[in-house]
Amino acid sequence: MNFKNTYLAFIAFILAVVCPLSKSDVWVLVNDLPDADASVGKVIAKACREDGLSTHELCPANLKRQVLGKIQDDSLLILTDCGILPVESAPAIDEYLQKGGRLLSLGGTLFRKPMTMYDGKWLTKQDYLAKYAETSDGNLLRDYLKMSLQYWIRRTSTRQHKITAEIAKDPQKGLCLHMSISSVDDYELLFSPILSDVKLQKQDYIIFEAKGRKQTLRMSVVFEEMDGSIWADEIPLSKEWGQYVIPVKDFTLRSPNRFHEPIPNEGGRVLDTSKIKRFACGEIRRPDFSDFANHEFWISNISLCNRMQCEPEAWNIDFKHRELLYPGYLTYPCSDVRKITVSPNQKLLTGEKQFYVPDKIQAFHPRVRSIGWGKEHTHRWIPLLEATSQTGQYRGTIAALRFDRKLEHMWAGFAIDKSAFYLQKDAVRFIVKLTKRMLDGNFLWEGGSTQFTYFPEQDIRVGASAIINKLQKDLQVKLTVTDVINKKKIFEDFTKEPSQQLDELLGKAASFQKNSSYHVIASLITKEGILVDQFEHDFWIWQPNENLGWITAKKGEFYLADKLWHPYGVNYMPSSGIAREPEDSHAFEHWFSSEAYDPYVIDRDLSHIVDLGLNTVCVFIYNSDIDSWNFIDFLRRCENHNLHLDVSFRNVMPKLDFQVSMVKELIEKNQLAINRSVFLYDLSWEYRFQAGYYDFPDTIRDWDKWLTNKYTTLEAAVKAWGYQPEIEKASGLAMPPTHEQWYQSGKWNKMLGDYSVFLNTILNSRYSIARNYIRGIDPNHLVSFRMQFSGDPTFVYNPIVPYDFKGLVNAVDVMEPEAYGRIGPWEKVREGIFTNAYARMVAPELPVFWPEIGYSVCDTMTMESPLKLQEKGAVCYRDLLSMLLKGHANGVAFWWYPGGVRTIENSDYGIVNPDGTDRPITRVIREFAPKFKNMKSVPASEVWVCYPQNWKPGGIVGAYKEIKDEFWHNVDSKKVTGLKIK
Repeated sequence: MNFKNTYLAFIAFILAVVCPLSKSDVWVLVNDLPDADASVGKVIAKACREDGLSTHELCPANLKRQVLGKIQDDSLLILTDCGILPVESAPAIDEYLQKGGRLLSLGGTLFRKPMTMYDGKWLTKQDYLAKYAETSDGNLLRDYLKMSLQYWIRRTSTRQHKITAEIAKDPQKGLCLHMSISSVDDYELLFSPILSDVKLQKQDYIIFEAKGRKQTLRMSVVFEEMDGSIWADEIPLSKEWGQYVIPVKDFTLRSPNRFHEPIPNEGGRVLDTSKIKRFACGEIRRPDFSDFANHEFWISNISLCNRMQCEPEAWNIDFKHRELLYPGYLTYPCSDVRKITVSPNQKLLTGEKQFYVPDKIQAFHPRVRSIGWGKEHTHRWIPLLEATSQTGQYRGTIAALRFDRKLEHMWAGFAIDKSAFYLQKDAVRFIVKLTKRMLDGNFLWEGGSTQFTYFPEQDIRVGASAIINKLQKDLQVKLTVTDVINKKKIFEDFTKEPSQQLDELLGKAASFQKNSSYHVIASLITKEGILVDQFEHDFWIWQPNENLGWITAKKGEFYLADKLWHPYGVNYMPSSGIAREPEDSHAFEHWFSSEAYDPYVIDRDLSHIVDLGLNTVCVFIYNSDIDSWNFIDFLRRCENHNLHLDVSFRNVMPKLDFQVSMVKELIEKNQLAINRSVFLYDLSWEYRFQAGYYDFPDTIRDWDKWLTNKYTTLEAAVKAWGYQPEIEKASGLAMPPTHEQWYQSGKWNKMLGDYSVFLNTILNSRYSIARNYIRGIDPNHLVSFRMQFSGDPTFVYNPIVPYDFKGLVNAVDVMEPEAYGRIGPWEKVREGIFTNAYARMVAPELPVFWPEIGYSVCDTMTMESPLKLQEKGAVCYRDLLSMLLKGHANGVAFWWYPGGVRTIENSDYGIVNPDGTDRPITRVIREFAPKFKNMKSVPASEVWVCYPQNWKPGGIVGAYKEIKDEFWHNVDSKKVTGLKIK
């Protein structure tokens, strides 16, 4: 930091501490940290001054509580190169925002490359951690890297996989361990000899250097203590050598024989470096479907050290999740960008401009705007700039503004991190205009109609409200409604002072033209007619199209108006719900609610879904979201796009307890009984038998009634079984078999045979009641549910007993297995063919629809979706779709549409990139679309395999073990293979 900036920092500090800062000032960071461009801050500060704004300059050292805490709420702090900031400034900036400070951030999300001052120099985390290596106690493996690898020991879960290892000499790092791994099932590790000649002390950190091949995402580092305890941690890798300083507390205890399984850490122990027996590295597979094929890495200079001035934990950013600001997954890379322009809703305010397009562009995930009236929004999100492709396709929001109802919290962000973008004249002018707008604080809060689609019998209401600075009372709210077809204005009104709100009932929708749209504009204007802010959107008067054909199921097929039809679709949630903080998952789960629905985002998504060649969307809705009436808007849009729907009713059948009133409300309020775009209702989502979780009510009593009905007495049942079950003391009734017994053969086998029939009887009874009720109020739609592991011939997990297709033969209209158990090599994927055959054996009249197949491409360590995982996902999709075609499935839906991180489970199942461009998965989906939609009828079986009649351990699992060789022999002979009961 030069003398001038030191002087500026000192003056700013004195001003902040000694006297309060003046109101409505602008404070601009002149960011002179390494890799930042100080000229950006200088240019913007100069432009603000020239526009009459009281402007001050700050340097990075000023970003502390003593300075930021004195800036008044209605002033503005502008951060330039905001990805490069002092790590110590995070809590100060966080507190500034929490207390109501206004912020404009330029340069992407905050703290992507934090820095700290050390010994008079600004250092990155990587540079700082290198200082730890200078204090280490030497290389643990120095002598062992000079020895032959014959003294090292391989530990693997699958010996047949190939690995290679060597002691290599790197020109930068000297001797290092170089390892290549062809594939990993659970773990693949190489253990060093016992470190008998190394005297170790109890230290705080493990230090080493490592790098990976370009496509290698991570590696595992393992230490074994003298008592046999195993401690492991995983680290992300890059293709360049990196310095790693890992706290011993980050290592977790693992099973000595199954390294991929964590074990309880009683007493809160941590790795004791003085007791290290040996070291290992390699790969331990994570339970997130990540690919570990063809990994290659190098590791060197492994050592130990104690704490320094700034611990590695200090690099953990102390800053809350905030839209537009932090963390990094709030943005995504854009490709195929031709233009950056002012967002359509802002052009009347700023004019139409085009901006310089950098080589690399980041954008913010879309969010819901405050269009509509009475929508219960907690904040307003205004897109300011957007990127589009050469053909005009939306690629992302480049800049946006966000504030709450009383302007107590307001900030804006620009996603581009290239300084050249902020130095162009049009960008500087735009930033100054935005600065003045944020300082003025005059905005619409919301505006439009209460619904985006109305049934004819509903009331149409429109309204708008504004946030107006008390110093400026010459502003008015204006509302207009225009008939889109006739271009005729049918309503117009202005607020009368001092009101900041309009609310008007326009009458019944039946008095408007049916199946027509109307355009509503809400404006904030001066008395002279100058526009300050504006909303606009359309609303429709609609009834479902009665000329469409119904979708039915018969003879094991779907038919649309008597023509063979195959659903080829996707589970849909809007792209505006992705990359949310876990606490804000409501916007993803309850996206039909008033505050979480944006019709323009959704219509853009649906257009893209149609472009992919899909004909179906699967959605879920809660009863709590019905009265927003967003669902009927979605139904209308699907009808317009010629998309059919599988609709899941959330929480209407918990623990097999059918909620009649909830289903009645969902069907009748949304007029689903006459909607021909909908073809299927799902009544539950991935339920199964599982003690204490998804078990049905009154298990013991129902089991006892069933036994009494078959055997008259428990004693007779025990005699028939040759086995005495456990008796519940309180009731004296027989306890149901344990889940462990379900998967194991034993003297209880006959009892388990009865128990499987009992479970199927319960399933049939409960789902038959539900389906029969629905048919009474809506005879036009199919009824089923998401069946998760049902029909999976390899699923063994002892807390769970999946539902059996046999129990659903007369209770549902569609069989719905899922494909998560089929992710892996082709030998594992193809077993879904057996699932199809089993479904057709027990219910040949019912179609088999796979409502969920998917693959997460998120690297959960970096929260990114690297190309390697995307390519692996494409291989998985190709195998799954090939399996479904070979198995003659009747339809499929992918999990799910929007690309990007779903933070609640750290996954990315999106079938498209966040910018709308194709992923490798997308290209597979496009390729298979005509193959699926044009499938012929399910062919008759050419050869039969006899399915065991008696119960086998695990039900279908045990039966499959007996007949799988014969089954696959026939399938491999290209014969259509069916199953039949012996």
